[in-house]
Amino acid sequence: MASPPELLARVPIFEELAPQEIAWIAEATHTRTFAEGEHLFEIGEPGRSLYVLTAGTVQVLHPNRAANFQLARVGPGEFIDEMALLDDSPRSATARAICDVEALVLDKTDFHKLVRAHPDVGLRLLSVMSRRLRKADEQISGLNSKAVRDPLSGLHNRLSFEERLEEETARAATEARSR
Repeated sequence: MASPPELLARVPIFEELAPQEIAWIAEATHTRTFAEGEHLFEIGEPGRSLYVLTAGTVQVLHPNRAANFQLARVGPGEFIDEMALLDDSPRSATARAICDVEALVLDKTDFHKLVRAHPDVGLRLLSVMSRRLRKADEQISGLNSKAVRDPLSGLHNRLSFEERLEEETARAATEARSR
């Protein structure tokens, strides 16, 4: 398995950082284990940490009326909830270990201390986040234009939208794994 700095270098928000900056971030992480079925976090709770999986698999779920909708399946070398480092919004999904999981955890408070000590890290992260936001806007626009509008109500067909969302989520996960 890759070292903590190697794993962190694969996280898109850290992609433009220098090796020394990645090393500083790695020093701020700790390892945590989760048992099968345990939640790493739940929808609605405050985001506090980034998780980079070193072992096991996590299911990222969004509940709806019928069942939990799987947004992603994340494995070793992949990450979840990087946005928790940057804002105070509640979590938009639940992450559940589907087997025993080990993860590098970077807490928001430690990350903020690092950015205060090294402002250039923060500036590079803003650049990366800006590009990711633009890409997300483009994807959302594409989803909306491909949903089917009901001629009677004028509303988008929810099933078509959910199918398209699932396709885009799978495509984004495949892209993330290939980086």
